[in-house]
Amino acid sequence: MKKIFRAYDIRGVYGEDLTPELALKIGMAFGSLLEPGLEVAVGRDVRLTGPVLQAALTAGLTAVGCPVADLGLTATPIVYFASIHYGARGGVMVTASHNPPQYNGFKLCRKGVSYSYETGVGEVERRVAEGRFRLQGWEQTASARKFNALPDYKETVLKGRKLEKPLKVVLDVGNGSCGFAGEILEKLGCQVKMLYDKPDGRFPNHIPNPLLEETLEDLKRAVVEWKADLGIAFDGDGDRVGFVDDRGRTVQNDQAFILYAREVLGRYPGSKIIFNVLSSRTVVGEVEALGGKPLMVRVGHSYVHEALLEENAPLAGELSGHFYFGREYYGYDDAVYAAVRMVEIVSKAEEKFSELVDRLPKHASSPEIRVKCPDEVKFKVVEALKGKLAAQGLKLVTIDGVRVETEGGWGLVRASNTEPALVLRFEASTREKLEEIKGWLLAELKRTLKEFDVSLDS
Repeated sequence: MKKIFRAYDIRGVYGEDLTPELALKIGMAFGSLLEPGLEVAVGRDVRLTGPVLQAALTAGLTAVGCPVADLGLTATPIVYFASIHYGARGGVMVTASHNPPQYNGFKLCRKGVSYSYETGVGEVERRVAEGRFRLQGWEQTASARKFNALPDYKETVLKGRKLEKPLKVVLDVGNGSCGFAGEILEKLGCQVKMLYDKPDGRFPNHIPNPLLEETLEDLKRAVVEWKADLGIAFDGDGDRVGFVDDRGRTVQNDQAFILYAREVLGRYPGSKIIFNVLSSRTVVGEVEALGGKPLMVRVGHSYVHEALLEENAPLAGELSGHFYFGREYYGYDDAVYAAVRMVEIVSKAEEKFSELVDRLPKHASSPEIRVKCPDEVKFKVVEALKGKLAAQGLKLVTIDGVRVETEGGWGLVRASNTEPALVLRFEASTREKLEEIKGWLLAELKRTLKEFDVSLDS
């Protein structure tokens, strides 16, 4: 059971790690953490196992005295929205985000703030293991009601947003939960072409994960053929976004984040800007050049959101496509709101989106590289590697895993919080320097993995 309770959510393979019986207990445990009578907004993504898990979870919540507002098929940011817009509420989204169809899970929040392992997920795990729930008599069991938060959400997302000129936009929903985004952008003043907007938990066209280059091919082609100003791709539950420029090229999320930072710091000068250890040095340089205060934190949407709130920052972002706006909005990661803000930026620019991107500072960088590594040893591997690198006198950032900083670039090795894997990324001033850093750090990692009987190629 331990492996499904992760750093910032609960996630596993349905029928193996995650069952309706366990979902019932998770509902009882989470409800027992909340005040008696506190309503919980519950929604689900398009996965075929969502309805049965939502029903079991709801039964657990109501059994311990927490009434449920059933949002039905929806997106994660709408659950966050419902848990804060109508007053303080709990929230649960039944989702496994971008994972394959056989996975499912739960994201937990209260008042729009998602729980990490330290702030709630771990306590839910302990209560489930111990059977420690707030007991209610049957006559005290709370009720569930259907609730539609989408109209209020649409109004809030568009509040204060305005285009300087109309744009043509292609949206790839990936058969996920964000089909409603087309209507929002049309109301903003865009001409919209939709791809794969029919909800389908089998994900017949591609896995809805905008971080993977192969999932963007249809979007790129449609942008070029339709002569659109930009393309936007959402993940399965609507908290991550990816962009394609008018030439059909992927816009790296570091580049998108710099565009957000420029716009935000122009209105909130001197503010702190939050990003994680996977982010480019160009982010730090741009934020400093704009008079902002860059702040690096560990990877994970819960941790980044917590930092944004603690530092009262107007903006945070992650390489994975989570973007957080702490002014004019509630601060949680919302792919649709991020899309609206990017469309607004493009509409105000005199040049095309591709020209905006081409003028941004660049370093040679790798995508995220994932190396399979069992859950039970992945953190031990990172600690062992950290010790070896420290012994060499190298400059290390150890907020999350180990990031080795050199004069010409950096390399990162960290344990994934969502799967049995290590996550690697490299960046340098030149492609040659990147390959050099990548080569020696991979060699160090290979030797360390061998000590744990794990192959770098496994």
